[in-house]
Amino acid sequence: TDLNATIAALDLLPMATPDRQSTNLYGAIAAAIRDSYRMKFSFADYNVSDVFASLVIFTDGFDTSGRVERATTIAQATALGDDVTILSVGIANTSDVLLLSTISNGYAAFADGVDDIAAAFAAVTERIISMSQNYYNIMFCMPMRGSSVPVVIGL
Repeated sequence: TDLNATIAALDLLPMATPDRQSTNLYGAIAAAIRDSYRMKFSFADYNVSDVFASLVIFTDGFDTSGRVERATTIAQATALGDDVTILSVGIANTSDVLLLSTISNGYAAFADGVDDIAAAFAAVTERIISMSQNYYNIMFCMPMRGSSVPVVIGL
């Protein structure tokens, strides 16, 4: 693994910048659904079959922006069928558990609190590892509230 190549690749990742006071959870999920679907079917141009696309959602909250309707996000996720697997991790008492349970066709894990997050991530990680022919397209979306979040990506 070439650290400089990894850093350069991370610098190229798209980053959505919502306004500072709201969380566009539904919009971020809707955009990720569209991108995952496009990514999967872009391989058809190269006659590659058996491509699997997965979307992993991690959240500790609710949509507070109202820019995309909840029903729109659910309809987009439902329309995917088996074309894109959606897995999610949420904090049970502070996230939209019903939304995540509804749209996750692969797996949904909920931590009861901060101490349980590692187990929820481990459960989703096992699901991801069990999938073959993985290709990773990563989009990171976080409201800018004067904080920083370390992101570690490992393969």
